[in-house]
Amino acid sequence: MLPQTSVPHDPQTAVAGEPLTIGEQTYDTVQQAAFSFKPISNIKQALCAMHPYAADPSRVVPAYHYCTHNISSDLHQCIIFDSNETSARLIGVEYIITEKNFKTLDEEEKKLWHSHKYEIESGILTMVAKQGIPGGVDDMLEMPALKDLHTTYGKTWHFWQIDQGHTLPLGLPTLMKSFNGPNDVTQQLIKEHEERTGTNVRAKAEYRADHLDTSYQVVKGADAKGPEFQLTFK
Repeated sequence: MLPQTSVPHDPQTAVAGEPLTIGEQTYDTVQQAAFSFKPISNIKQALCAMHPYAADPSRVVPAYHYCTHNISSDLHQCIIFDSNETSARLIGVEYIITEKNFKTLDEEEKKLWHSHKYEIESGILTMVAKQGIPGGVDDMLEMPALKDLHTTYGKTWHFWQIDQGHTLPLGLPTLMKSFNGPNDVTQQLIKEHEERTGTNVRAKAEYRADHLDTSYQVVKGADAKGPEFQLTFK
């Protein structure tokens, strides 16, 4: 089954509970000056992609990644939101490692990781541009980061199943994957992604074909999917 349409962000109905009061908003603003945000201040990269569920790839959600790359050259750490708005829900995390580290994993562990080759070469994975920049981040500005990510592998867990209409992060964590080929993604999903990001997927793919080593082969063992990747209580 091909992926369904992804989930739009609706801040009015996305979260259980009442909106923040003026007093709560004021307190949040005032207290910021007293706190340290060192781990958050190291976020230097913003990416947008779409994540299919590993257990059911017909379910797809938008995923805005905000990543650090300051601990090791072989590791990115990303927090994932459902949008680029101030009202975004924190829905998951992703760890991204280099091919060198991926090859050290045992075969069972490798099944939990996905490649980034196709979603980058296809133009689907993009940098998140500041609001008002037409066409998204310039292709040339994206390339250094995309070349770095092109041969990496990610392990992603989502805690909030927003496509089920949940207004709280209910249930067990869910393993997520990436698209691995054109048969994994519908034109409707691409259209929705382009509307969210203001980008042209085909144009980005054409540019990247001239600047990436598309002959790169994904290491065997990644990109597993199927119902067996659904967590259950014991």
